[in-house]
Amino acid sequence: MTSLHFHGMLISINKKGDSPMRMAGPGESIQYEFTIPKDHPSGTYFYHPHGDGSHSIQAAGLMTGAFIINDVNYGGNSGEDDDATVQYADDDIVEPALVLTRAGNKKTATQMKNMADTFKLLNVVDDVPVMIQWQTIQATFKNYDFMSRCSHSSMPVNQVVYDGATGYDWMLVNGWYKPHHTMLKGVFQKWRFVNGASHRYLGFNVPDACEAWAIASDGVYYETPRKQDFIALSLGARMDVLISCTEDAKLESEEPDWYTTNQYAHIFGSDPGFYEHHFMTVNITQPTDFSDEDKAKAEASDEIRKHLNAGSFEMDHGYFGMDLREGTDAEWAAKSAGEYVPTDDHTQSAAFYNPILSESSNTPTEWYNMNGVTFSGRIARRMRLNEMQIWNITHSPVTKMGHKKNHNWHLHSYHFQIMYALDMRGNVYTESPMKDWVTGDWRDTVSVPANGTIFVRFRPTVQKGLVLHHCHIYNHETAGMKEMHAVIDCDNTTLLAMKDAVCTGLSESEFGETEDATQELDADRKAHIRNLLSMGASMPTTDNNWPWVQQDTEGQCKKTIDYLCSDGAMVMSYSEELDWVR
Repeated sequence: MTSLHFHGMLISINKKGDSPMRMAGPGESIQYEFTIPKDHPSGTYFYHPHGDGSHSIQAAGLMTGAFIINDVNYGGNSGEDDDATVQYADDDIVEPALVLTRAGNKKTATQMKNMADTFKLLNVVDDVPVMIQWQTIQATFKNYDFMSRCSHSSMPVNQVVYDGATGYDWMLVNGWYKPHHTMLKGVFQKWRFVNGASHRYLGFNVPDACEAWAIASDGVYYETPRKQDFIALSLGARMDVLISCTEDAKLESEEPDWYTTNQYAHIFGSDPGFYEHHFMTVNITQPTDFSDEDKAKAEASDEIRKHLNAGSFEMDHGYFGMDLREGTDAEWAAKSAGEYVPTDDHTQSAAFYNPILSESSNTPTEWYNMNGVTFSGRIARRMRLNEMQIWNITHSPVTKMGHKKNHNWHLHSYHFQIMYALDMRGNVYTESPMKDWVTGDWRDTVSVPANGTIFVRFRPTVQKGLVLHHCHIYNHETAGMKEMHAVIDCDNTTLLAMKDAVCTGLSESEFGETEDATQELDADRKAHIRNLLSMGASMPTTDNNWPWVQQDTEGQCKKTIDYLCSDGAMVMSYSEELDWVR
């Protein structure tokens, strides 16, 4: 059996959308249908299987891929200058030289022109997906057999153990083993790294003959490009890099060399570690007679370098215009105190949560868990749509083996903003030890320090329904280290309409209130109710007694609906022990 997950995409998580709980059995086909929002971040995304008991072994069998959401055409605004007056996209307010971009940024006319120029230049240079995958030949692991048992898969596996094999793992790039890649001398290419490996981190020092600038990670552009001397990706992570080289170079994946072995173990653990072999060769060519296409690439590359050096390389950065760094955890806790009162504005409160990543005390069983529970398919928590979520993801092992493990954490459907990380010795990091994030970056996957904590914030926006979060080390996730959450629309308008649809017409309430089941409703309200009624069925229904509504009175029915969005149903509370005052 298998299923599909559109990693990093903010698309429908119900029915035929990004719902990894839909399974295709042997010989079956299932269809996916979804609409990509107009303001969805453009960038590099990822798809892979997500079936329980098969995820790890199928990813090890190379069932992963990359896909790209293209950049929009920003037009250029070439006729406007800094003093131009531009109207906001979403309202009637007119202010000098400000434009609201597709990603929610307010830009001057000059910045808009720079952004248009940037995307125009990026569309000229070579755009190269770099899909990283991994395999191993190890006599002690019995190849797929070990992956199958570690995943608790029922898939029959009968692989041959290679005689004399002492253990060697190897990496594929776009399906090739140690490929040679040709580049024009000194001409930038845009490489889209995707770590689709089943059990290895990628990390390599940028060769002296090459220049690299990271411009995006996990499908979200940075505010400004970052000069990279080291490029690292945890499992499931992506990074878009502008790279040029002047000489042939071998790319060697290795662990960060600025840490001692002891420092490295305290931050990263040892399993899974970094791939440590040569994985790709760059060959430089400098033709004596450039084709028109090569000339255009060289000219665009020269312009890109000018923009990089001048600081005018402009991108539509960030995630839906959100920046969630304001306010300490304690301040948000104070604002959110007291019983929840239904409202249509969920931006003024926050919910707190501390997922604990750990493992079974019986190591040979290879069971992993979250908050002491191995995944069962049940809903563990609920979240209110659009409400701030302040999460502290902690690795808390219980076995000697567990202390050597590393975990990286992935949230389905939504990106989160990284605040900081804490290692086992209490050291605070506002920049990743792997050089792949800084405070304020948006990610959908992040490495959790061994025996440490990563602090993040996010708003579950646009989509509601069932959402998974889990360790993205494939065999850890398939062995139980994941949770399912339900994102619920708790707008007061929605709750009132639901009460009208579900509770009206029941017997007299305990409060002595009665409501006319035949009351006239305006067209918009009727349409909203029909939508609510059809959410769980293929056709709208007029039956007000939903299966879960067993109350005898209208008042009890309404109380049940209120409970869905109450603090008691959310079970997310603030803890001073997990706060760090920034």
